[in-house]
Amino acid sequence: MFFNLIPVSEIALKIIGNILVLFAISYLYVINSMFSKKRLVIQQIISGILIGVAAILVNMDSYQASPGIAFNTQSVLYSISGLFFSPIAMFISVLMGIAFRIFVIGGPGILSSCLIIVFSAAIGLLWTRIWRFKKINKIGEYILFGFIVQFIVILAYLPLVTTVAAFDNIKNFILPSLILFPLLSFLACLPLYFQKERTDYLRDIEQQQLNLRASIDAPNELEVYSLDPNYRYLSFNRLHVQGMKKYFDADIKINDNFLKDISSPVALSRLKLHIDTALTGKSSKVTFELEKAPGVFFEEHFLPLRDPKGKVIGVTVYTHDVTERQIYEHQILENSYHDVLTGFCNRRYLTEHLAELDCPANFPLSLIIADINDLKLINDGFGHDAGDKLLLEVTSAMTKIIPADNWFVRTGGDEFMVLLPKTPIDETRKFIDLILNELSTKTIDTIKISVAFGVAVKNSDIEIAKVFTAAEKEMYETKFLKVHKRQNDLVKKITDKFFASHPEEERHAERVATIANIIGERLEMNRFELESLQNLARLHNIGKIGFDHAYSEKDEIWATDNQEAPKKHVEIGYHILASSTDYSDIAGDVLSHHERFDGLGYPCGLQGEKIPYRSRIIAIINFFDAKTAMGDSSHTMNRKDAIEEIKKNSGSQFDPKLVQVFIDACQAGLF
Repeated sequence: MFFNLIPVSEIALKIIGNILVLFAISYLYVINSMFSKKRLVIQQIISGILIGVAAILVNMDSYQASPGIAFNTQSVLYSISGLFFSPIAMFISVLMGIAFRIFVIGGPGILSSCLIIVFSAAIGLLWTRIWRFKKINKIGEYILFGFIVQFIVILAYLPLVTTVAAFDNIKNFILPSLILFPLLSFLACLPLYFQKERTDYLRDIEQQQLNLRASIDAPNELEVYSLDPNYRYLSFNRLHVQGMKKYFDADIKINDNFLKDISSPVALSRLKLHIDTALTGKSSKVTFELEKAPGVFFEEHFLPLRDPKGKVIGVTVYTHDVTERQIYEHQILENSYHDVLTGFCNRRYLTEHLAELDCPANFPLSLIIADINDLKLINDGFGHDAGDKLLLEVTSAMTKIIPADNWFVRTGGDEFMVLLPKTPIDETRKFIDLILNELSTKTIDTIKISVAFGVAVKNSDIEIAKVFTAAEKEMYETKFLKVHKRQNDLVKKITDKFFASHPEEERHAERVATIANIIGERLEMNRFELESLQNLARLHNIGKIGFDHAYSEKDEIWATDNQEAPKKHVEIGYHILASSTDYSDIAGDVLSHHERFDGLGYPCGLQGEKIPYRSRIIAIINFFDAKTAMGDSSHTMNRKDAIEEIKKNSGSQFDPKLVQVFIDACQAGLF
């Protein structure tokens, strides 16, 4: 019926003319996208004028269905132009279209035509902002877009329907408009859409190349190059050029095949593996040592190079020298596995690598366990420098006698272990005899070096732990036979050294011992108790040997809580004396002779009779002698004032019962 009511051939010719104008817009967009960004405003103005001219041509070639109602593609033109051109261009073209309709065409339907122009352009401009159904493909999107525009056009014409004839004309155009024009919108949008995609893609590629060039040229210590999927150069920086020349004698240029210049089979295999991995979309990293430059390490990062859609189009490789880092990390690893002082492996290394040694191929596997006698006592009595010297003397003797291909391990502060693969136990014992002979002439500050050894061997599949236990048992048996007499002698040497270095301390000890003997007799102590009290009086300050210089008893008495040195010497003295069978009974008394009766003393805060009896006696005598006989005149008192001070502190610092005994003896003129 439609074809009987309207002149099809006339409409077809006019529509074809309109379509040619529409496709001219596509070429305009192509030219528009080629303009430089520096002329962006001029570009938009020119585009707007050309779109306006196209709209005028469409209007001039319209089919007039009835007064004010024109059948043309003006709505399609403005809507798709709004999709792809800027608001400035659309504003200019809309003004031109409205002006032409009002001032040139005139007549009825001006308002409807102007509304169609404005709404078509507005829908095109706003469409990308309001369209949310991204999963619908472009065919469906553009057909729906054209349908909505034409529906609004029909609504705009309804106010012009005032007669039956006008209604019939409108009715005859509704169906073809809602079918034909959405298809035209789709066909006109497709070339514009593809051109927009291509333009955006080229701009992204250009920006990516600029970014890549910037990242390649910027680093001074980073070698960078990019390859396409055929291993051909896309770009590279100056350092890569220098590296290829230095290590492979290759002069490179863009589009050269990178792999053909890699002469080393190992390097070629490594590079191809990681490049191929990156081409699958996975990043990778490798650290390697240069074959042609041993000791030089590089780290390579292989990253996929993607286009704006995420497709892998090549590989970017970053290479930098990590030699210093490798050396540093190796040193850290070495330190984590080795003792810094002796250079021996540590217990961690032994634990993690013992399985490598514990196998039948290494049987008989001999084991030596060595323990340096009295290391702690020497550290306390002669200082840690002397202790370190002792350690080095022992380990030096061990490495001198035992072949270097064996495992030397420091398992503790004074304990060592040597594992000797394929070594019979008889040969191992000969090594020990030679080490003992080597050490027999060595001394540390007049102290003879003493080491206890234990030996065991593994010849079968017994647990290695049982071999350790057997060697340790032998070592402790050896140690027990010699340790006690040696420790007594060592304490005597420490005492002699202390008094020789600090004669004021020896005089103080003698005065305290004299008064202690008098007080002990007043307390009716037996001979053995008096002897222990005398030893305590002489050795109560032995812990001061642990400090670089002596300080007076007055410094101790007037010390504040922030002065830790006076507090520390009682602990050092305790450790020195506790190691000796001759003096172990007074070690606890030395530790406690600065405790206070009220519990505010140090180091343990003991109170009342929980403080050892002898410590309470020495505390009073020590205080009296410090006040009356030593050092700083600003703190020195006469005997009467010192007695008053002791009375004042009776019950707080001192045991009140012992204070009375002390005062009675003093007033009796016994000292």
